[in-house]
Amino acid sequence: MPGVRGWFVACGVISCLSVAACGDGQPDGWARSDHGVLGVGGGECPDLSGTYRLTEIEGRMPAYSQSVFERHIRNAKRRYRWETVTIDGRTRDSLVLTLKRRPETLAKYRASITESGQYYEARYQRMMSPVVRWNSGFARMTDREYEENLDELYLAPQQTLVLKWENDYLCADGWLSSERLVHDPGPDPMRPRPDTVIGVVYTMRDIDGRLQFKSEYPEDVQFSLWCGDGCRGIPLGTWTMHEWARLDTTTAPEVERPRPWAEPFDEPILMGDEATSARWAPMQTPDEIRAMLTPLVPAPLAVVGVERAGSQYRATIRSPTGTEPFTTMFEPIARSSKFGSVQSKSLRQIDGGLWEMTLALSVQSSNSATPIADIEQRLRSIVPRTVLVERVKASGAGFIVTITTTDRTSYGQAIRAIEGDAWFARPDVYTAAQRGAGVQATLFVREKVRP
Repeated sequence: MPGVRGWFVACGVISCLSVAACGDGQPDGWARSDHGVLGVGGGECPDLSGTYRLTEIEGRMPAYSQSVFERHIRNAKRRYRWETVTIDGRTRDSLVLTLKRRPETLAKYRASITESGQYYEARYQRMMSPVVRWNSGFARMTDREYEENLDELYLAPQQTLVLKWENDYLCADGWLSSERLVHDPGPDPMRPRPDTVIGVVYTMRDIDGRLQFKSEYPEDVQFSLWCGDGCRGIPLGTWTMHEWARLDTTTAPEVERPRPWAEPFDEPILMGDEATSARWAPMQTPDEIRAMLTPLVPAPLAVVGVERAGSQYRATIRSPTGTEPFTTMFEPIARSSKFGSVQSKSLRQIDGGLWEMTLALSVQSSNSATPIADIEQRLRSIVPRTVLVERVKASGAGFIVTITTTDRTSYGQAIRAIEGDAWFARPDVYTAAQRGAGVQATLFVREKVRP
């Protein structure tokens, strides 16, 4: 009969395409599940525990790529895909997916950074430096948060994902079932089509330990008769189509995650002009700084020492429980507005498992405690006789000074005299205008820190 013959021809053609419309279409030679076939075994959830290879997928790739598993890891860098997945947990509650890459893959990626040029290599080295890890906003991160940040910037050796029952998947007759998500962005990359749910993907572990995926979805089918002036065919209705894929078992690679950013460090302290010349005059003693700092440092941290270093202070903070507590002190110190800058200068482990961090602190601008009369007297004693110190006015952390000289040479001598004096840092020139043969200038003068 023609109708019957057309049905068998259609089934034959589609079977050649590895898509089954007659039966469930499981490929020949593939092991069945250890609980029977779909529809037998009740509503129990399958045991999917095991480690599976992601680099070689047998069967029809869409059966896996449209599953809930690939949906959660498809954003991984395509050039260096995840190579293994270990599944653990109770399916009726949640599944933990541990993704890993092999050491050879990580080494290849690391070499690619160096090959990309000096800029990329220097940036990588900088992010791996403990000096960078313990300064700026990074200092407030826990080790885990900093590690996750590096995983976003570079290639992660390992990642853990969690799938939740009734949120990401369900159980159906001993199989794990999830929506079959079809990704078809369309011809315009600027306006991609949203993913569409068409059908279901079932997942189970077969009796050989492999992880099998079976997609089941509806599709309108027709039997083509000819393609002369355009293909024409006989509609055969909506069929239930099946595609299969499976992952082989494997052994998860040993992952070694380098952590040079977590090592102790000791950054050299520069004692040049910037370190010894103050932008403002912190007149507090080390004991006063310690009293300011101690309430800002959360337990179990403790301030064990403060000393003056040029225009800054060096504070030693001790932790009895590793380096993690140090991350908690930067936020309250910044929020207090008592310190102008905070930099981590060293991290070291001492006897008894204790850790110490040295901070370089600048005191926030404050009014000078030196009387204006003393400033005037000091200025008049160091400038040439041809320079008149007309007025001195306190202004925040320094003083606004108005001078008038009888000639231009005296003006330059006055600037150099102030800059070279033991009391004062390099002055800022606000205004300077010629007055006859001389110059009238307005300067902002700051004191150096005096022990």
